[in-house]
Amino acid sequence: MIEFLKIKNFKAFKDFEIKDLSSINIFVGKANTGKTTILEALSFLYESPTNRTIDYDLDARGLKNSNKTIQIYEDDAFESLFYDIDTSQKIEISTNIRKLELTFSENKTMVIGNTSAQANKILEPHYEPKSIPDTVNLIHSNHKAELLNNLYAQISNDNHKKKEFVDYLKSFDEDFYECELKNDSLYIRTKSLSKAINIKQMGQGVVFYATICALLVRGDKVIIIDELENGLHYSALKMALKIIFDKAKDKNIQFFISTHSRELLEKANSMLDNHQFSQDLLNVFSVFKNSKNEINYIKYEQEEFIEQINLENEIRSV
Repeated sequence: MIEFLKIKNFKAFKDFEIKDLSSINIFVGKANTGKTTILEALSFLYESPTNRTIDYDLDARGLKNSNKTIQIYEDDAFESLFYDIDTSQKIEISTNIRKLELTFSENKTMVIGNTSAQANKILEPHYEPKSIPDTVNLIHSNHKAELLNNLYAQISNDNHKKKEFVDYLKSFDEDFYECELKNDSLYIRTKSLSKAINIKQMGQGVVFYATICALLVRGDKVIIIDELENGLHYSALKMALKIIFDKAKDKNIQFFISTHSRELLEKANSMLDNHQFSQDLLNVFSVFKNSKNEINYIKYEQEEFIEQINLENEIRSV
């Protein structure tokens, strides 16, 4: 389990450390205080050849240009990852499990397939250890369906996992009853329609919920979710939280979640306050900028979180 996270020279974080991470870690705070950046740092740390989190991050922020073959990013895309746009300082991200050093280089030769080309700007990651068994994806409400399609392709050959995934979808909508891959896309069969429907046509909320479930079914040990409430109806949010709490309790899966939603916090509180779960399952971190514009946080351990929510105190801003 990840016990701490250190971030240095990454985006708005000059030198930051967050300690005492638990099975479920929820990050709250005002806009532009660094919640998503904390999640991005974790996902960068788990980068692997099959999990291009850095590339996905730049693409999601509109900094990638797929029409170019070598220089495929906006001119200042890489620089934007560095604190104060200072590329002379390396980015350092570390936990008790892995460490990443990310450096910036210009005018360097890249090897692509059997050929080489000159790249104007590149990022050079150095990991210790170089490889780890776990794969981590940062998912968010507008995540493209390609990740879900790839996940389903990995679990569909296992009948037990396929059934578990379909059962999750049935919980979301009892009209769903089967899944299939067609042309590398996930299609859903429903009781009310004669033909299967591409899941992309069902709305981003369905894709978001299904992606979370597919990661759980695949067996990922670390799940990172940005703004869990986005795109989910209250009933679906309730189901997603129940799945998360049950998996964290029984399967030793660790979750990192950001939210702006008071409703989500109240629902989490109601699940904890009835004593179904251990007293150290969850921590909430309220992230804020201090008077020096430095990012800091206040940690609410589980019992304190329950007390604050029951008193109707506001913990999402400091």
